Amino acid sequence: MGIANLQSGNNNTALQEVGSGSGFIIDPQKGYIVTNNHVIEGAQKITASLSDGRSIDVKLVGADPLTDLAVLQLSDTNNLTAASLGDSTKLVVGEPVVAIGNPGGNEFARSVTTGVVSAINRTLDIQGESGYGLIQTDAAINPGNSGGPLVDYQGLVIGITSVKFAVSGFEGMSFAIPISTALPTIQQLINTGVAKHPGLMISVNDQYTSYAISNNLPLGAYVAAVAANGPAAKAGIMAGDVITKINGIAISNSSDLIYQIYKYQVGDNISVTYLRNGVETQVQVKLGEISSTQ
Repeated sequence: MGIANLQSGNNNTALQEVGSGSGFIIDPQKGYIVTNNHVIEGAQKITASLSDGRSIDVKLVGADPLTDLAVLQLSDTNNLTAASLGDSTKLVVGEPVVAIGNPGGNEFARSVTTGVVSAINRTLDIQGESGYGLIQTDAAINPGNSGGPLVDYQGLVIGITSVKFAVSGFEGMSFAIPISTALPTIQQLINTGVAKHPGLMISVNDQYTSYAISNNLPLGAYVAAVAANGPAAKAGIMAGDVITKINGIAISNSSDLIYQIYKYQVGDNISVTYLRNGVETQVQVKLGEISSTQ
């Protein structure tokens, strides 16, 4: 299927492995591999081990921490096979799936686990990332599986597994980024090396949620800081405001806010409802641009 076992390391006096994970080939002619950003983040050298025994150096094409996606390129493109991509928008709960990856690195390379789609459109509260719209599965996913494919029984990739989204203390709960959601970002990374996302140019404080529940206050995304001359600042939004709606859709926390914002494009105009000193205000905001960096 074009599965790659990835090792990332830092060059000090000698190469030291700092991480390992999985990936899959999406373009055999150009040698493009898709994986998670957290698999290769901070690495100075990346190597891919293929099923035919080859170990090939890989370069980073582009990475996006916000979606936890990265695209790599193999230095040798001979005799590569691409994974076939499916349509994750057609997934239904109960559908059987297979996770393929390298739990533990080379020792258990190209392991296969099976399960079902337990739920779709799951949202996890992940600081600094857009953990929304995820596929939940009970297929066993362990460290080293990160970045590998979640496939249906036709062998089509419908998700990108991510141990980083695993919930500590729970069994049979693993998560994957839907392939249909990931493809636009993957294409951006291939085309330009960076991914661009719409944004209000604010910082939020997730501690507000528990505070609001304890004090019987309205839920929302608490604005901790506002970028000067950014979209939110130009619309009059200030630090201390609590965003409660985007285009009329209720916002309960920062994950809800990101989920709704990412439905739009850079430059789109949206309505933002916020609370300030108990007074509700609705303003129009033209979304700005947040770019990933390599």
